[in-house]
Amino acid sequence: MADAPSKAILEALAAALRTITVANGYRTDLGLNVRTERSETGLPAAPRCTVAVTGKVKAPNGQQRPSKGRGIRGVIEFEVPASYADAAAQVLAADEDIDRLLTDVYTQMPDALPVEYDETIFLDRPEGFPVIAAEVHWSTGYRR
Repeated sequence: MADAPSKAILEALAAALRTITVANGYRTDLGLNVRTERSETGLPAAPRCTVAVTGKVKAPNGQQRPSKGRGIRGVIEFEVPASYADAAAQVLAADEDIDRLLTDVYTQMPDALPVEYDETIFLDRPEGFPVIAAEVHWSTGYRR
């Protein structure tokens, strides 16, 4: 049985994110710890990246009835322990790396359009919170 389109897209995006390393010309080594499942432990000991699908909708340009186009939305979350001396700088650099990958590097998704960068939300870190993080929201579409 074939994977659901959203799972195949998620796995392809995770594989693309794993190419984000300093050795490949990026600012960070975000790609060294990319996962598609949330960790059972909430606090990372090292920088980590989690990519997830957060929603599926009817594609806005699907005019025919019934519409066979679908839109997928998701998030790439990058967390750095606040104990790192340059944690905030690493989060900003990782955001730039992800933006570059999604905007400048053509990454074809399986049976779908390339993933598009939508926005980044930098998560406010109250004093004493153990991580600094950013959420990069993305979207793509496919036809059923």
